[in-house]
Amino acid sequence: MNAILVATGSGCRVFSATGEGPTELAGRLVSALAPDIGGACLAVGDKEEIWRRGGNGAWFKVATTGIWLQAIASVGGTREDFPDSLFRFCCKSFASRLCRPAIICPP
Repeated sequence: MNAILVATGSGCRVFSATGEGPTELAGRLVSALAPDIGGACLAVGDKEEIWRRGGNGAWFKVATTGIWLQAIASVGGTREDFPDSLFRFCCKSFASRLCRPAIICPP
């Protein structure tokens, strides 16, 4: 089922054809969202964390960057494809250019 995720200061609000679901990442400042491969989504949480939502709706923390992030984008592949230093550089480089406050995750 498609879902619309909305980044908010108190979590990730989830909407579907049946209405609003429970807030995910509740209590976290979610400042950016981006679609990822396989129906997954990425999120910036609490300014410095990167979270991934799997196709099943379960969230897990990918990384804590040590820098404030403003946006996130997936360019294919997975975090394991890149060394930590390159991953952090990419996050910092994208932060000032990309911003998507809401996205639609495919089924």
